[in-house]
Amino acid sequence: MIWRGSIDDRFHVLRLKPNQWDAQKQKAKGSSELSQNINELISTQRSKCISSFNELIKRDVAFSIQDLVLLIKGEEKPEIGWLELFDKHLEHMKSRVGVDYSSSTVRRYMSSRLIPVAIFIR
Repeated sequence: MIWRGSIDDRFHVLRLKPNQWDAQKQKAKGSSELSQNINELISTQRSKCISSFNELIKRDVAFSIQDLVLLIKGEEKPEIGWLELFDKHLEHMKSRVGVDYSSSTVRRYMSSRLIPVAIFIR
């Protein structure tokens, strides 16, 4: 699977010889049981990919191939909460003291995190 230049090959579980694969039709050649099973699996995975892709498009947020794979597998990444986001931003600010932020600004953010923000969000 390729999306915006990123490749995820976790779905490559079956291998065929080149003479068993129809590159134009994108399916296994022949009418053997193996060929039929492979083509059915490909069709199922293609449908899952398309419906998952459409779901991510409907959400109207930026996503990566990893997000698409997680959704296909039913393992969406958990949404980050406000407090976690605030803490992450606070850690970023601490790492940038003297460059983008002053120590007094970071202290003000830390004090607002301790009581008011936590109470407001809960």
